[in-house]
Amino acid sequence: MSLLRLLTLALLFSTLSCTAQRPLSVPDTYAADIDAWRQNRMNNLLAPTGWLSLVGLHWLEAGANTFGSDANEDLVFPPGAPKHIGTYYLDGQTVRAETDDLPGLTISEDGYSEMGYGSLQWFVIERGGQYGIRIRDTLLPARIRLRAIPHFPTDAS
Repeated sequence: MSLLRLLTLALLFSTLSCTAQRPLSVPDTYAADIDAWRQNRMNNLLAPTGWLSLVGLHWLEAGANTFGSDANEDLVFPPGAPKHIGTYYLDGQTVRAETDDLPGLTISEDGYSEMGYGSLQWFVIERGGQYGIRIRDTLLPARIRLRAIPHFPTDAS
């Protein structure tokens, strides 16, 4: 490399390193934006269909899968569910259900994808070719009692 090029590069780097850097500014709404995000997060978590209402996930096996709160069921539901609700059948990529005639049991129009009993709601999910039943309890005490999530104070400086 020639001396002239070397001097030019040295001059360029020294000039760039001497320029005043302006500090990044924090928007005036930063603290309010963080508070709004936290409130939205709490609202989503505390919603009856939020993550804090999840109480169970059961993967279906091929064939018959009995479900209810009895310990002998294939899919054991939380307390509060009837001891035996019915049976899910998995045949390849087809899921169907047969249920007992239970007062208070709600079933989606297709007869299997969504059901409910009291504060429990459950529905069929598919993940990577596997089928399962996800259960929510809309009145789960832990969800209802949550008032705040610990966090560090917002520093807008």
